[in-house]
Amino acid sequence: MRVVLSMILALTLSLFTGGMAAVQIAEIVRAREEFILAFLMLIIVATIAALIFGVARFRADAPRAVRNAGYILLAILIVAIAALLVAFFYASGEIKLTSYDGQLITELAIPGLVAILTQWAFVRWRVLRHLAA
Repeated sequence: MRVVLSMILALTLSLFTGGMAAVQIAEIVRAREEFILAFLMLIIVATIAALIFGVARFRADAPRAVRNAGYILLAILIVAIAALLVAFFYASGEIKLTSYDGQLITELAIPGLVAILTQWAFVRWRVLRHLAA
């Protein structure tokens, strides 16, 4: 029960910190309705990260599994953002990126990154605390 509650707390914290980052970026760039996508992606990224960290926490070598899960999640997020960047480059038939496209990519990347790093730090702290006890 303690593990389930700590994973729910990790999900809640990551949604809170990622949401704060998304709101700050939206305020800075004076976002419009299209930036709702960033909040939806934040929920998806945070939920997937919580599930993966939850599975990694039950492995025999939990600290190493949590560390590897964090690296893999960050790598997947970076590859997805790079693919989105390439799609934006070639969307108009020319190789160019408007400032609006850059703002949207930033709005999608940074909250997801913040959510993964928050969960990673929290789950790692809980695993190491459990091993010390």
